[in-house]
Amino acid sequence: MNNSPLLWMLAVLPLCGTAALAQTGMADAGLTAAQCSPRVPLSTRGRYIVDRCGERFKLKSVNWFGASDQLEVVGGLDKQKLSDLVTGMKALGFNSVRLPFSNNMLHPDDTKPAAQRCLEKHGVTCIDPTKNPELLNKTALEVFDAVVAELTRQELVVILNNHTTKSMWCCGWDGNGFWDSSQALQRWQDDWVMMAGRYQGNKWVAGADLRNEVRPDGLDSPNWGMRNQHDWHMAAQTMGNLVLRRNPDLLIVVEAVNWWGLLDGARPQLKPVRQRPVALLRGDKLVYAVHNYGYTGPNQSGGSLGSGPKYGDMDKATLHATLDQEWGFVLAANQAYTAPVWMSEFGIGYNEQAANSRAWFSHLADYLIDKDVDWAYWALNASKLQNSVQGEDETYGLWSYPDWGGVRSGDWRLGTGPLGRLLGADGRTGAVEATRFLPMTVLLKDGSSTYYVDNNSLDFDWHSGKAKLSCPRGYRMVGVSASFSLLCTNAGAVPTQQGTGSYQTVSQEVSPLRYPGDWASQSIKFECPTGTYAVGLSTANPYWLELAGLLCEQNTGGLPLNNRSAKNFWGGDQRASLSGGDWSVSQYKGQCADNQYLIGLAHRRSGLSDSPSVALCSN
Repeated sequence: MNNSPLLWMLAVLPLCGTAALAQTGMADAGLTAAQCSPRVPLSTRGRYIVDRCGERFKLKSVNWFGASDQLEVVGGLDKQKLSDLVTGMKALGFNSVRLPFSNNMLHPDDTKPAAQRCLEKHGVTCIDPTKNPELLNKTALEVFDAVVAELTRQELVVILNNHTTKSMWCCGWDGNGFWDSSQALQRWQDDWVMMAGRYQGNKWVAGADLRNEVRPDGLDSPNWGMRNQHDWHMAAQTMGNLVLRRNPDLLIVVEAVNWWGLLDGARPQLKPVRQRPVALLRGDKLVYAVHNYGYTGPNQSGGSLGSGPKYGDMDKATLHATLDQEWGFVLAANQAYTAPVWMSEFGIGYNEQAANSRAWFSHLADYLIDKDVDWAYWALNASKLQNSVQGEDETYGLWSYPDWGGVRSGDWRLGTGPLGRLLGADGRTGAVEATRFLPMTVLLKDGSSTYYVDNNSLDFDWHSGKAKLSCPRGYRMVGVSASFSLLCTNAGAVPTQQGTGSYQTVSQEVSPLRYPGDWASQSIKFECPTGTYAVGLSTANPYWLELAGLLCEQNTGGLPLNNRSAKNFWGGDQRASLSGGDWSVSQYKGQCADNQYLIGLAHRRSGLSDSPSVALCSN
């Protein structure tokens, strides 16, 4: 694949202002609950989603589909008033909505109002002219805007979800498996940048769920880390950074690969994240997402592929152990992959009678409650348009069929049922401690081109023409690996005004050395000026990795230089602390103590690579 358009976008897309993009982990501390209203935008601390004051915000969401389907309009507008539908879902206890859309909805082949298109193309009514007259003359995207506006007016968080390319019911062999299925990669990227900007002024639009259920398309299968056209890790990381450059307030939701492989397929969930987590420009914006249905399984596609047990056939202990292996491990504290996990789809029919299916739903609810997981039920909708049948009963839906007038009578899922228990379980509340260690990984080249991809978390080009990797503002480098990964921290001896200092790029070795003694023999040494500490590194050379520079930030709080030590990780680990876990898996690395500053970095040639090999620490 020729990645040059993708990387060109990264290079030329305007960066947002310093205060907006770079204040990673900086909540509005010290505000009372009353002062912290509204609670948006949202961010993350470790495994939790938090509000703008650093208080836990647990997503209790419901899916409201339709805008990604044939009619391109959310369901129920032909039955009830928009504001009443929103009031009803809020009354049930939901605080957020996952709102799917299709790329085709954003690119209609004409400019006719959505209500007119529904009648002409499908012969159905999708907007009631008496209940929602203000929507009659709006295009599908304008109706979507109105839905977003009403949801957020009633203070429900909205997570935008790119569900499909084509406007159709998902999923399967439908030409929607990849983010670039049935469309150009550039259009997918452009659409997300547009949507991120479209709702930038509305802080209740709090997240971007980049793509639904990535899966095989034709004879090709998605992967995680192969650096080719269908590498979901690379595509999601790049797309997430493009979105954050346009709207730094959004959570970036990266769904697990839903299925890969054809003859011997599997549902990998988040297992690949152990070795290759997603690293965004902002370390406090990543949320992973998973789905679970009883009719699927670890090696069961839910369709014609796969074998082995289904989730719905597992007893409670087996199901919980399986979920731990597939994605529950991501919730562990202080690991390179630690992040919130949002179960953004799961559901069951109101008319389900099978004992094993009901047991699965209850066991899954137990797991989500025990692990305090964010979730989104599928779905609100009472009906759907499928196979050209208007108003077909959506048995997974919560609203009464066919009138959408409220919840279904006697619904076993609500009340004391599994979904009712989920709605009533708050889990952890209150302040969440700020994340102390953030791993940052740079994609230096994709294996097929000579282009570099930045993970520069700062909003200025501090080393022109070089690929850059830096810690977010408020953090400093405390570790570096031979593969050019960083560990950033704000722990230990943090300056009182960290994040407000000036910067200097060191791009060559100085003579004589600032710090006496040859602390890295036979190596090129980059040293931060006195009174500064390292916050980023740059690389050069399109054919092999080569350390090119060090970004140093002025320590306005005062930096003692009484004790210095060199961590030589040439051929092995030299970590003074195990904080942050194994943040660069299978790579040699050097790490300063938690209360130290990394003030120098040396590199030594290894084959064709000028790899970092010695870290100079000070406190």
